[in-house]
Amino acid sequence: MSLGSVSFSGLSSGVDWRSMIDQLIKVDHKRVELVSSRKSTQESKLKAWQDLTGKLQALKSAAEELRKAQAFNVFKTSLSSSSSTSASEILVASTDQYAVPGTHEIQVLQTAQAQKLSSQSFTSRKEALGGSYAGSLLIGGKLLTIEAQDTLESVRDKINSLNRGSNASGVWASIVSYSSTDHRLILTSQKQGSQGMDLRPVGETDLLAALGFTTSSSQIKNPTSSGARSANFSSSTSSISGLLGLTGTHQGTVSLGGQEITLDLSSSLSQIASQIDALSGVSARVVSQTGEDGLTTYRLEITGTTSFVDQNNVLHALGVLSNSFGSLQEIQRSDTALSKVGGGAVTASSTWSQLDTGGGANNITNGDTITITGTKHDGTQVSATYTIQDKSTETLQGLLDAIGAAFGDVTASITADGKIQVTDNLAGASALAVTLRSNNEGGGDLDLGDLEAVQKGYSMEVATGRDALLSIDGGYVTKSSNTVDGVIPGVTLDLLKAEQGTTITLRVERDLDSLVKKFKDFTEKYNAVMDFIKAQTKYDEETQKTGGVLFGDGTLSSVKSELMANLVSRVWGVSEEFSIPAMVGIKLDNKGKLSIEESTLRGYLSTNFQDVQSLFGASGTTSTGSLSYVSYGINTKPGTYSVNITQAAARASVTGTTDLSGGLSGDESLTISTGGSSARVTLSSGMSLAEMVAAINQELQATYAEVLVGDASLYRDAAATQPLTDTTIWAELYDSSGQSAGLQSGDVISFSGTDRRGRIINGTYTISDVNTDTVRGFLSAIENAYGNQVVAAMDSSGRITLTDRTVGPSSLSLSVTGPSGRNLSFGTIDVDPTGADGSKEGRYALPIEASASADGRNLVITHRNYGSTESFSVDQENDLVLGAGLDGDYAGTDVAGTINGEAATGQGRTLRGNSGQANVDGLTLIYTGNETGEVGTVTLTLGVAEGFYRSLFRMVDAFEGYITNKQDSLRSYIDRLGEQIQSMEAQLERRRAAMTSQFIQMEKVISKLQSQMSWLGQQISALGK
Repeated sequence: MSLGSVSFSGLSSGVDWRSMIDQLIKVDHKRVELVSSRKSTQESKLKAWQDLTGKLQALKSAAEELRKAQAFNVFKTSLSSSSSTSASEILVASTDQYAVPGTHEIQVLQTAQAQKLSSQSFTSRKEALGGSYAGSLLIGGKLLTIEAQDTLESVRDKINSLNRGSNASGVWASIVSYSSTDHRLILTSQKQGSQGMDLRPVGETDLLAALGFTTSSSQIKNPTSSGARSANFSSSTSSISGLLGLTGTHQGTVSLGGQEITLDLSSSLSQIASQIDALSGVSARVVSQTGEDGLTTYRLEITGTTSFVDQNNVLHALGVLSNSFGSLQEIQRSDTALSKVGGGAVTASSTWSQLDTGGGANNITNGDTITITGTKHDGTQVSATYTIQDKSTETLQGLLDAIGAAFGDVTASITADGKIQVTDNLAGASALAVTLRSNNEGGGDLDLGDLEAVQKGYSMEVATGRDALLSIDGGYVTKSSNTVDGVIPGVTLDLLKAEQGTTITLRVERDLDSLVKKFKDFTEKYNAVMDFIKAQTKYDEETQKTGGVLFGDGTLSSVKSELMANLVSRVWGVSEEFSIPAMVGIKLDNKGKLSIEESTLRGYLSTNFQDVQSLFGASGTTSTGSLSYVSYGINTKPGTYSVNITQAAARASVTGTTDLSGGLSGDESLTISTGGSSARVTLSSGMSLAEMVAAINQELQATYAEVLVGDASLYRDAAATQPLTDTTIWAELYDSSGQSAGLQSGDVISFSGTDRRGRIINGTYTISDVNTDTVRGFLSAIENAYGNQVVAAMDSSGRITLTDRTVGPSSLSLSVTGPSGRNLSFGTIDVDPTGADGSKEGRYALPIEASASADGRNLVITHRNYGSTESFSVDQENDLVLGAGLDGDYAGTDVAGTINGEAATGQGRTLRGNSGQANVDGLTLIYTGNETGEVGTVTLTLGVAEGFYRSLFRMVDAFEGYITNKQDSLRSYIDRLGEQIQSMEAQLERRRAAMTSQFIQMEKVISKLQSQMSWLGQQISALGK
């Protein structure tokens, strides 16, 4: 191919210059081939190093399994039974690293059980329940609202939707269909234990009783020796309605100890306690408790009476009272009403001759029989016959007696309207079924009808929640779950079955099989590395061939030497008899490979476990109780190091100067802030120091959900005397001056804001009909837009509120824009720092506590944590509780000192050797003392596995490993060679093109000369003629 045209080599010149060029390029290309060969060699080396890296990584993982002390803490259990019942039928045992070898005797006396409740029977799953079932109840502290159009299935779905998310109700619902007309809603507690489900009716309708889960009778839910306690609440100062997600007004006039008092759930727990405490002979207070999760909850404690009468389920919503459970009797009733000849319903004393069998006459004949069949309460079949001997003297009571005799424990009767009814005297689930067939041997028309269940017998509490009870080594243990832990160290028991009299013997022992397997894995991974190195470094003297591409590489020799050194070097700080692996049966042969004498290793693991553990793992000890070893770093060296403390850690603290031994001299408001959260406490004049400490600590330990409150009150009357509620229609809405909102059908209200995570929320609500639509529709639109993670409501002052359903710091915000040209404003909706409007900043408990000074005169406020980053600020409104000049910020101090005379940095009580120090780099301790100077020593021992781990870290670490760096260098070199090859190939192509161009030009010149010679020849020939 020529420049822009097709050419043929030697067409004019007769010279095959194309072949000449190819030969010249081929000679020059040998330099490229040399570079390509070099590149292939380097790629082979890179592949070999990558293969070795994989084997080293595997060895590093195996070493990791032996370097930590807890890696040796593997245990196994065995169970045996004292009876013919297999131990595995009664319980299963598992262990973790904190187990301790030993033997334990266990008896499972009772397994835990989850509570299960049944509703009454419903004839349909899909038909609307109707208005009699409309209302609300609390399930696990979450609000369930049932509407008239709800079906049994939609109620089930609503209940299950409450059992999702971080604050789940803990209750699942299902429907059991016993027949096509017998459907029951079943509630099951997600958790086992005697505590059972938390179900509370709220409002005027007792939905629990209406649905048949409970009776309408009340009992004290959490009784004490002289009173009762309420349910737990996350706050003592927030509105109960807000905490429970209730909307509208919830109040009732209740009786405590015969004294009436009106309680409103828009009040806080503390406010309700104050109301009750004012009653004669009755005391009430708020008590707090902090759970294992660190969250503090509050409950109302009432003493002085056990007499409670509720109204509108206010005491039930508080959890003071609960409904009781019962059982209903099965009732079978005929669908035919029997009447007398001449009119009127029959009774049990009516004779058979008085019974109207049709047409106002009686055609029963003596000797007629009635067949009685069916099933008893327990399902036993029944078959009997009743004979009418003399219809003029015998009464229907004879048949009733025959039914009673046939079915046993039942009551047969005739209702006021003349229907035969059979009632099961045994309450609860019943198989009772009654059939009465008139045989009419005399040709009569007697028909007693078909008996059907008009009330299904059932037990409301299908399964009682109960705790597990077991005996362990002679002591009794009660647990709310069949998973029992925290009793036997490091052992978890899963209870399967209770069997009194059967003792299960649990044996906990070290799992030597698992430990030996770890050592075998380490040995195999080490030998795989050595096999690879041997294959690469071998040399055949006869053929003079090397083993691999890494032959003669000094780095490979370094890898081998460094790894072997960890096996032959004695470990510092351990027993001399157990200082190298060979002493416990892990030996290095003359070929550099490891082997295990398993019997020897097992023997030492049994008799000298700690010695073997110290030989391979890492451990730290201290000489004094105020010093604790925490951890070490990759560069920490083994040794015994003295610890010198120049400053002990301290907590942020302030001690008041005001003498409070005589009480508080006036009203005070104290605000304590830390980490972006604040606690504001109102203290009353005359409070004692102990009362102030209790009040401050209660507030500091409180957890709150964010509550936003609007600053505009709206009303449902022009006089502005009746605050707006969620049931107010839009046509009846007025502002505080009495001006109508002037809303019209079709108006659109817009709202926007952010959820607790700060995500933007936007939404609208359209008023379809101002005369029928209520404010609740707008509030529901807000809740839906926020994913139902908030509760929107109107408070008792007609202000809009938005409450986060989750406690803790929140970015919740809301603003509302009314329709253009209308007089609608909910005002600014936010948190008032004073909390005077009921708004509340969401937060967790603050890590600060209040106390009295040693002499009992002054208030002391102290951070619970140590260190300079753990700070708080205080602000007094009147300088009465702490004293003048004490408002401001307070911070703790960090521990300071040296380890082995080397620099270390403190954070709180933790002291860590600085990076780059010769010996203690990364060594971390905790100092809990107050003394300064030489406070003790720390000894660090690093075993064989730690040595391997460090060696391998230096080799294959992704950032610092020297083998990693070597591979990076090889990749760079290979890339450069590739670039060089491309450059050389391009240069050859350019030379080929240049030579081709020159030869083409030569052909053109020759062709031109040949043309000229031909023309001259023609001219000469012409002249000759």
